[in-house]
Amino acid sequence: MKAIQAICQPTDYKDACVNSLTSKAGNTTDPKDLVQAAFASAMEHLSAAAKNSTLLQELNKDPRASQALQNCEDLVNYAIDDLKKSFNQVGDFDYSKMDNIIADIKIWLSAVITYQETCLDGFENTTGDAGEKMRQILKTSMELSSNGLAIVGEVSSILSNLQLANLNRRLLSDDPADPDNHIDDEFPYWSHSEGRKLLQANVPSSNLT
Repeated sequence: MKAIQAICQPTDYKDACVNSLTSKAGNTTDPKDLVQAAFASAMEHLSAAAKNSTLLQELNKDPRASQALQNCEDLVNYAIDDLKKSFNQVGDFDYSKMDNIIADIKIWLSAVITYQETCLDGFENTTGDAGEKMRQILKTSMELSSNGLAIVGEVSSILSNLQLANLNRRLLSDDPADPDNHIDDEFPYWSHSEGRKLLQANVPSSNLT
């Protein structure tokens, strides 16, 4: 739970963040898995929104609202594609390329938010309640998309904090006579050799124990 709270700390919609990660990520404390879970949850809500937009389009009698709903379906699918890119990029995370990876994900997540806002803007000159219904349908996905962007914006410090917390627990549980026995365990299994060297350079000295 502490790992989820740490991941959700920089977000504007903390309840949505905690609830989605608790149901999606289970008991994992791996930062990479938690970030991927945040993206996966947003994708699920967007997929539901795309289906609902199709249903609303079939029921709507205002031609402009019907066209707006069609546009929404396309825009939401674009948003899902960019979330998939973000999800996959985190899965292939390489510490040595952290800055470039984060920059790419920020661009994609910003586009995800823009697609949803553009969808809602399309209902400005329509009649009926299709626009309000669509706003409610997109409410959670927009919150989760915003949260994802906030998480990525602070991912460096989030990873550092979670790594340090795990490291401190290991230092307390390791044999004090030989604190270097488990140096490889201080880093996540998915970190590459270059990133591991960078992290190892910042490992606190054993006199912390």
